[in-house]
Amino acid sequence: MGILKNGFIRLVAVIMAVTMVTALTGCADAPEQTEPTVTLTDYIVSVTNRAGTPLSKCSVEVLSNAGETVFKGMTNSEGQVSFTAAAGASYTAVVSRVPDGYSVEEHYNLEGESASIVLAPGVMTEEDLNSTKLSLGDAMPDFTIRNADGTEYVLSELLQAKKAVVLNFWYLNCGPCKSEFPYLQEAYDLLGDDIAVLALNPYDGDDASVAAFQADNGYTFPLLKCDERWKNLMQVSLFPTTVVIDRFGNICLIETGMATETQDFLDMFGYFISDDYEQKFFKSAGYIPAYEP
Repeated sequence: MGILKNGFIRLVAVIMAVTMVTALTGCADAPEQTEPTVTLTDYIVSVTNRAGTPLSKCSVEVLSNAGETVFKGMTNSEGQVSFTAAAGASYTAVVSRVPDGYSVEEHYNLEGESASIVLAPGVMTEEDLNSTKLSLGDAMPDFTIRNADGTEYVLSELLQAKKAVVLNFWYLNCGPCKSEFPYLQEAYDLLGDDIAVLALNPYDGDDASVAAFQADNGYTFPLLKCDERWKNLMQVSLFPTTVVIDRFGNICLIETGMATETQDFLDMFGYFISDDYEQKFFKSAGYIPAYEP
């Protein structure tokens, strides 16, 4: 009886040993579980205006297809942000905190590892007139101004026909303003094929008195009575002030003070209508290259 018992015990031990070896062998043969490999790459997003001028200090948030934020940062002096993310994936960008006057879309699709976002001027609204203050380099939102007979002057339409639009801020009782008008007229006679001039009076008089002044002096560029908010929009503190909007819709010159000869206006306008024009912002007309026909 003891012999049978001992034999049974030895049989159970052998079975258990075989089972453990089989289990260990099965574990050794099982394939290892590995994480899928993700290839990363560097992306660059550029934010510019229509002239290709970089727009710095814009906020750019990059989102994945799932709506998760991949990157968020500010454009540098070259208008760029860079980030590292999965290669070959699709991303969108949300742009905010742009300079005044620009319009932005809800989002921009980014294609490839180097993407460019081009911002264009927006459209002037009543709220803009109440709250916005434009400065040198800002985009001039599209606007419409009407004179006493109902004629409309639309910035976007003027820029389709001309290479620059000039806003000259004046008023009826401003001696220096009226003194420079003959020089402005002579410059307009010479360059009127390439520039549009709108003389805006936000200060005194009415439509009838402005129209009478224009007729009495024979000026052929439009003289318009406008809302006083235009003075605040352009931060005009002294009269006359001349603003030049280039072909891309940006404010490229704000010149305060009276022109003393026709050449002053020719120099203000000549650079902006040149065939090889490159966008630049001038703090003063004195920095603009002299006009040579």
